Amino acid sequence: MTRPAFIALDLDDTMYGYATCHAAATEAAELAMADRYSLQLETIKEVFAKSRLATKKRLGSAAASHSRLLYFKLTLENLGLANHLDFALQLEATYWGTFIRKMVRAPGLTELLELCRQEAIPVFVMTDLTAQIQIRKLSRLQVLDHISGLVTSEEVLEDKPAGDFFGYAREHLGLPDGRGWVIGDDVAKDGGLAQSSGNDFLLVGKQLDRSPSLIAVHKKLVAACTIR
Repeated sequence: MTRPAFIALDLDDTMYGYATCHAAATEAAELAMADRYSLQLETIKEVFAKSRLATKKRLGSAAASHSRLLYFKLTLENLGLANHLDFALQLEATYWGTFIRKMVRAPGLTELLELCRQEAIPVFVMTDLTAQIQIRKLSRLQVLDHISGLVTSEEVLEDKPAGDFFGYAREHLGLPDGRGWVIGDDVAKDGGLAQSSGNDFLLVGKQLDRSPSLIAVHKKLVAACTIR
C-alpha cells in the first residue's frame, strides 16, 4: 500500500477494546438499579436489554441511538419508575465513569500514532456516537495531542457508513487531498465509509479473531513510508 495522505481512524473496538469496558459498566449500572429498588438483578438485566434494543430500533442510525441516558430512562419507565427519571442521570454517570476507568490503549496504537506524527500524516478520528463521550474516551486514552480532528455521527446526522464524515473533515478540519487509509473493526461501517470515499480500508480488531492488528497496521505504515 502507498503512503497515505491521511488516516481516518475508528475509535470503539479499534483504539481500545470495547467489550470489557461495556460489560463492567453495564454491570455497575444494573447493580445500582437493583440495590436502589430492591429488585432482582436478572429482572433488571432483562428489562435493560429490551429497553436498549427498543431505543436502537426506534432511533435507527441516529447518534442518539447510542445514548445510555435514553436506555436507562426507558428501563426505569418499563419498570414502572417513570417518576424516578433523575436516577437515569446517575445511572448514566455510573456507566460512563466505570467504562472510562476500564479503557486501555489497543496494542500498536501508541506506535502507530507516533509514526504518524513523525511522518506528518494527519490522523482524523471518525466515529459513531456523540461528541461528548467520544472526547472523554480520547482524553482517557491520552491521544488528543496526536490527532488532527474528530468527526462524530452526532455532527453528520447518521452513523457510518452514512453521514458526510469526509465532507465535514474537509470543510472544518483541513482534511488533505489524496488517498487515505480508513482503519476500523467493522467491514460494513468502516469498510463502507472507505469504499464510498475512494480510500483504502484496513480491517482491525474483533473481525480478525481479536488479533492485535494495529501492530500490523503500524508495520504496513512503516513499509509504506520507507518506499515512498
